[in-house]
Amino acid sequence: MRRTAFEGFGEFLLGAEGCHKIPLSMYKNNRARVVERANKAGLKSGVLLHQGGSEVNLYDTDTMTRVFRNESYFLYLFGVQEPDFYGAIDLSTGKTTLFCPRLPEAYATWLGEVNPPEFYTKKYGVDETLFSDELAKTLKERNTEAIYVLEGENTDSGAKCKPASFDGDADFKVDKAAIFPVVAESRVFKSEDELNILRYANYGSSLAHVKAMQGAKPGIGEHQLESLLLHEAYFGHGLRHLGYTAIVGSGYDTAVLHYQPNNKKTTDGALVLIDMGAEYEGYTADITTTWPVNGKFTQQQKDIYNIVLAANRNVLNAVKPGIDWKEMHRLAYKTLAEGLVKLGILKGTPEELIENDIVYLFMPHGLGHFLGMAVHDVGGYLPHTPKRDEKPGFRNLRQGRVLEKGMVTTCEPGCYFNQFLFNKALADPEKAKFFDEATLKQYYEFGGVRIEENIVITEDGCENMTSVPRSVEEIEAVMAGGAWEPKSTVYKN
Repeated sequence: MRRTAFEGFGEFLLGAEGCHKIPLSMYKNNRARVVERANKAGLKSGVLLHQGGSEVNLYDTDTMTRVFRNESYFLYLFGVQEPDFYGAIDLSTGKTTLFCPRLPEAYATWLGEVNPPEFYTKKYGVDETLFSDELAKTLKERNTEAIYVLEGENTDSGAKCKPASFDGDADFKVDKAAIFPVVAESRVFKSEDELNILRYANYGSSLAHVKAMQGAKPGIGEHQLESLLLHEAYFGHGLRHLGYTAIVGSGYDTAVLHYQPNNKKTTDGALVLIDMGAEYEGYTADITTTWPVNGKFTQQQKDIYNIVLAANRNVLNAVKPGIDWKEMHRLAYKTLAEGLVKLGILKGTPEELIENDIVYLFMPHGLGHFLGMAVHDVGGYLPHTPKRDEKPGFRNLRQGRVLEKGMVTTCEPGCYFNQFLFNKALADPEKAKFFDEATLKQYYEFGGVRIEENIVITEDGCENMTSVPRSVEEIEAVMAGGAWEPKSTVYKN
C-alpha cells in the first residue's frame, strides 16, 4: 500500500508513528491571519501571489546535494512539499488557489507518480488547484485588480525575498512592497499548532545533544559528534533537515562563533561547544550546549560556565510581555561583567564595562533572535519596529523589539576568549585599564561557552522549550551514563 507523508490528507506525518502530526488546518489558519492583517493594513482586495522554491543542482551538475525544502514564506502559507508551485490568496474572500507545474510523462519513471491538480487540492486543503501555465489566464478571467507579491530585505543576510514572476505578469498591476511586512509580522507570532511543532523540534534536538554528550570521549572527532547528532535527530524523531549547518567545535575553536569545519580530533580536558537545531516541516530548533569532552569540568571551566548560566537564567527569570529585548541583552552583559570582575579578569563597575564596550569583547553577538521557519527568523526589524541600535554588541542583536505574547526567541548568552579581540583592546590604553592582563592571559587557550535556549513568550513570563542538561552537576551525571528525559520549563515573571 502506498503511503504519503500526508496520511489521510488531514495531517502531516514524517516517518513512523511517534513523529509529530501536524494538522493541515494550521496553514489555513496562517492564511486567515495574514488576510486579517492585510485587511487591517488597507489591503482589502486583490490577490497575494507567492512563488514557491525550485530545486537547485550543485553548480553545473545535474544532481542536488540536499533534499528539496520549500521556501519559508511559501511553506508558511501553503504547506506545499513539492517544487515549482505558485499560491494565490484572494484578500477579500480568503479563497486559496494553488498552481502546480505540468509535469512531463518521464517524471513518472524517474521521480514518481504524476498527480492531477485535484490531488493537491485535497492534499493541502485549498479551494482549488490549476496548472501554473494557466496562472495569467486565470487572474485575467477573475478581473484581478492588483497582485501583491513579497519583496523585502532579510535584515540578517541583506538578501531579498524573491517576488513572484510569471509569463504575462506585465499585464497586471503588481505591488512589491505592501504585503511583505504584513506576512513577516504574521510569522513573528506563533499559533499553538506552530508552537507544538517547535516543541517537537526542540524535543528531538535536545535528545540529539544528549546523545552527543553520552557518546563523547577524549580523542573522538568533531565529525563523529556531528554524526551522532544527525542520527538521533533523523532516526529517532524524523527530523530530516537541520535549520543550519551544525557547529561542533572543541578547544580554542569554541571561541569561534560560527565554526563549521567540524574536522578536528578532541583532546582530553578540552571543552566542546555544539550549536545544532533540527527542523520539522520547516520549523527549527536552535540549541547550544557546552561541556568537557572527558565529562568533568575543571575549576576554570566551571567558573566561566556558571557565569554564562547565571546570565541565561537571569534573563529567563525576567522576560515577559512589555520587556524590551535590548534591556535583556544589557542584563546578560551586566551578569557577565559581575562574574568576570569577581574572577579578577576585569576591573570596574558593570556600567563602565558595558558603556566602554569591554563586555562586548567577551560576547560580541546578540543575546538572541526570533526563531521559527528560519533559524534567524523574520520580523526583527520591520518598518513599524525600533531601529537597530548602533552600539557595539547591541548592533548585533537580530531583533530589538518589545516582547509580546506568542513571540519565539532564542536566549543565548556566551563568554569567549578570542585573542584577536583582546590583543586589539590591550593595545588601546583607554580599554586596557579595565583588564588585569596577567589574569586574562591565563584564559587565552580556554575557548568559549555558549548556552542557548528556545523560549516562547507567554502571558506572564516564558516557556523554555529546550531541555538539555544545564547545570555542571546535570552535565557530569548524564555524561557518566545517567538518563535524561526532556521536558519544557515554565517561568512566571
